[in-house]
Amino acid sequence: MAEKTATPPTYAQVVEIVGHMDDEYITRIIDSGATAEDVLEAFTFFNSEEAIGPDPRHDMNVNVSRVYAILVSAQDGEEERRA
Repeated sequence: MAEKTATPPTYAQVVEIVGHMDDEYITRIIDSGATAEDVLEAFTFFNSEEAIGPDPRHDMNVNVSRVYAILVSAQDGEEERRA
């Protein structure tokens, strides 16, 4: 039986889930090995109250954790541009 491989999300899928952000971050998300479902899970964690407390990545699979880290990095980069 052939192993099922995860399909990375398209650019449009990433934008639909996380909204518009710098192309660099969208490309990093696409290249992270995550699926669209992983991106949605990471984005949900990122925007949830759970993300306000301790780092929630210990409850995430590796691909969700990667996307979460990219989202945090994108937010930090946006805050630096505003300063």
